[in-house]
Amino acid sequence: MFLANAVVMEPASVVEYFQGKELALGFCLGPVNKNKIPIMTSAGKKDSLATKKVLFSHKSPLVPTSVREDVLAHLESVENRKNSESDVLDTEELWELLAEEGPDREWTLDELAGYLFPEVGLWEKSILYRALINDRYRFSRKGDNFVTRTEEQVAEAIQREQVEAQREAERASVKEWLRSVWERKNPPIEGPHQEVIEEWKKRIRDAAVFGEESSHFQHVARYLKELDGKSLDTAFQFMVRLGEWTADENVEILANQTPQHFSDEVLAQAEQAAGFLEKVLAEPERVDVTDWPCHSIDDPDTTEIDDALAWRTADEGYELAIHIADASALVRPELTSLEEEIRYRGTSVYLPDLKIRMIPSSLSDDALSLKAGERRPAFSFIARIDEQGKLLSARMQTSIIQVAERLDYTTTDEWVAQGEEYWATFARIGEKLKAQREANGAVNLPFPRMDVELDEGKIRLVPDGRDSASQTIVSELMILANRIAAEYLAKNDLPAIYRGQKDPDPPIEKRPEWKPHHLYEARKSFSRSSQGLEPIRHSGLGLNCYVQATSPIRRYRDLILQRQIKHHLQTGATLYSKENLEEILTITSTPVSQAEKMERNRKSYFLHKLLKQKRGQEVEAVILAANGERYVLQLTESLREVDVPQGSGATRAPGDLVKVKVLSVYPRDRVLKVSSPS
Repeated sequence: MFLANAVVMEPASVVEYFQGKELALGFCLGPVNKNKIPIMTSAGKKDSLATKKVLFSHKSPLVPTSVREDVLAHLESVENRKNSESDVLDTEELWELLAEEGPDREWTLDELAGYLFPEVGLWEKSILYRALINDRYRFSRKGDNFVTRTEEQVAEAIQREQVEAQREAERASVKEWLRSVWERKNPPIEGPHQEVIEEWKKRIRDAAVFGEESSHFQHVARYLKELDGKSLDTAFQFMVRLGEWTADENVEILANQTPQHFSDEVLAQAEQAAGFLEKVLAEPERVDVTDWPCHSIDDPDTTEIDDALAWRTADEGYELAIHIADASALVRPELTSLEEEIRYRGTSVYLPDLKIRMIPSSLSDDALSLKAGERRPAFSFIARIDEQGKLLSARMQTSIIQVAERLDYTTTDEWVAQGEEYWATFARIGEKLKAQREANGAVNLPFPRMDVELDEGKIRLVPDGRDSASQTIVSELMILANRIAAEYLAKNDLPAIYRGQKDPDPPIEKRPEWKPHHLYEARKSFSRSSQGLEPIRHSGLGLNCYVQATSPIRRYRDLILQRQIKHHLQTGATLYSKENLEEILTITSTPVSQAEKMERNRKSYFLHKLLKQKRGQEVEAVILAANGERYVLQLTESLREVDVPQGSGATRAPGDLVKVKVLSVYPRDRVLKVSSPS
């Protein structure tokens, strides 16, 4: 440096140099050797300092062999004196004086010292040097010299420091708030940094909802790591401790921005739609079939009752009535706010702990619902079948019905089991319709399914009785109605949204008994169902064309097809063009797929929450497949499938029952880990 050669760096002298970006002092322990000098630092450590790094050198009253404590005391004394004297130097006044000479001029240390001291020595230069580098606004170091900054540069530098100071204060305030919330103190958000903390609350919420896709994820993760460095979902837990979320918060709803409430305007138009009921019931073209008793069959907690069923004998066999709520009679496109809302939602969402309706409950649960004892408008499918269940004829009509009795699946099954004539016959009709489809190639396999129900917060697993008599009655008549609708649409070349499924590949062989591992293998043969605007065979149902039009209260596409069919029946014209349906498919695809995924994931969440109670316990499982060194297992009680290493025990075959221990369960991630079979 520029002063390294000005003074001889003798043993026992004090040298000043930069350590990183900070000035430091050292005590010379010996003479210069190969451009390096041995020193003791202010921290009491011995070091070797290059002479070119020395800024200033001062003689001391000590000797090279002075004891360590005396050396450190002297270095501290020199440091304190330098700081004290440099602090009183008015660099602002010096800058104002030099500014008259013009900006951006370089000044030597000797020149600058001459303005402040009557006599200039190394000591004076060193304390001025210290004062200048501590002035972060007005002077900048350039080599051995200093440059005076302009007024604009000084103002900008001061502003930058103020901003940084403000940011540091905000950071400290945020960290204090984070820690308080994490420790469940939950202080009120107030004070000068209220807006910043509110912004951080939003950032943490977004990190919990969107994960790494959140724009502030890394920043949030860095801050939250100081609270809990091990947890993978600290952001979620933080929102719980903040009191904004419950421990069971459904983050997927937040991520999808699924609307849970209706605007006042939509609710008003729902009431307006309900007001059409009496006028619709008085329409002269409606066929009054209230003298033909019909029943609804639903889960006990169902409030949107959109179908009712009936049968009676006919010459050839049976006449069936499948009444679907005539939602299109009340939900009209001219009610634009209501129409836009249900099109945006696309579908109702049914979760174990929440129901999100497509149509406001004031309409869907009342005027549209086929409530027992109430006259309601229906869109009816009247079908004649023979004794074997073969469809002979069908027609569709607008009707007036009155459900005689609302039933649930359990009650209906009991009546069938008891041999009650009406329901036992209805069960046989369902089986005959199913047999007809199977004869036409339908593949009906007894895949076991498990529903999850919440009873006052308690989680219950309920086997899905899709093969029960009541479920067969409902499902077969809904399939029949949708088949009739599809064939009418195709025959009249009306644009429609069709559903289809390719044949199983490889073909599925029939078995006298289907065990879990057989069903697991058979499942691989099925392809996913598809949808499009052209008729396509649905191999799984054994039908040449198929649509969904039997849930117009819960699915917007069903409502659209009900409107399409009704309009053509009444006028012979097409209501929706192919382009209209393409647009509807595009608009509704995202909410429909999101709803399906949410339903699966939420059910799985509560299933895993229940399994977490079994952590450390042994549970029964069946081997579904043995792949190399791993098994695919199915837990027999919950039907949860899991992949595990084979372990060191005896080799097992598909179909074998085994015991495994539940090791860990992460409900929110729907992750389950179990031991290898014992």
